[in-house]
Parts: sequence; C-alpha cells; structure tokens
Amino acid sequence: MPTVCEKINALESQVLTRQLRIAHALGEHFRADRPGDALSESGFVILNVGLAYFEMIEQFASGEASNGRSADFFKRGFNRVYPASGVSAADVNRIWKFIRNGMYHVAMPTDRCGLSRHLGCAFAAENGALVINPAQLIDDLAGIPILPPLHWRKASPSAPRLFPESPGPQHVDRVADGARDAK
Repeated sequence: MPTVCEKINALESQVLTRQLRIAHALGEHFRADRPGDALSESGFVILNVGLAYFEMIEQFASGEASNGRSADFFKRGFNRVYPASGVSAADVNRIWKFIRNGMYHVAMPTDRCGLSRHLGCAFAAENGALVINPAQLIDDLAGIPILPPLHWRKASPSAPRLFPESPGPQHVDRVADGARDAK
C-alpha cells in the first residue's frame, strides 16, 4: 500500500505531466502564433487547465473539499498563487464567475474577456475587460507546488517538476490596469 507521501508525489506527477506540461506545450504554440498552426489558437484550452488549478490548490492546501463553496475556494486559491496581485477582489470574482464558470458550463466566457499573447503578466483589466495571457498563467502555475511543504513530507527526488528553474510568479506585482506596459 502506498504511503501518504507516495500518493502526494503521484498526484503531483499526474497534474504536472497530464495537465500543466501539456498546457505549457500548447502555450508555446499560442505564443508563436504561426499561420496555419491550429494549436496557436489553443488559448481557451490552456485557460481551462489553468483556471481549474485555483480551486484545486485551495482544496489541497486547506485539506477541505470545496463542495458548495467553489467561489470561495477559487478566490482563496487565486490569492494563494498571486498573494501580492494587483487584481482586485471584484476582478477575481469576475474571473471565477464569468470566465471559469462560463468556460466550464457553456464552453466560453460569459463576460468581456480578451486573450493576449503579449501581455507581460497573466491577468489585467483594460477598459472594463479582463485580459488574460493563458501561456503566462501556466508559466506562473508551474513554479507553485501543488501542496505547501509539510514538515512530515519528504519530496521524492524523482518527482517530476515542469520547470525546475521556475520560482513561480515573481512578477505578480505587475498585474494591474495597464499591465501591457509592464517590463
């Protein structure tokens, strides 16, 4: 029978190899925007993977199921990944309600949302619309552990890491109105 640590490492491996790594590969196509490359239009597929992460990370970090509390868990997870974010609480709610839920329930955002290949951060609000760089979102998520380090947990040295050199979202202070001009 696998130990708790082995189960955690297996879960991390599954999320990294079957979700984030694939979303990252799609993100490279999205960024490249090559004519005739159908995968360069994968922004909303990438976004689906990325937006699922926030509720999941909060469930694992809190040790609770989100049953009936999806909005709260999404917002808490978003703030866990982007603790110093300039994204307002109202915009985080819009991301959950209209982008995440719109895509899950009707296969498209139900509010003004634009995707950008050139936005220097994952999220921005511009002229009342949410602007998202899905490839940057996945890059940010790649550096965040699925579970916070626990004093009793010993990470497997063979546990895969999507980007071993990635420290996670170091640029979250740039997430704000006018973020297109961020360095």
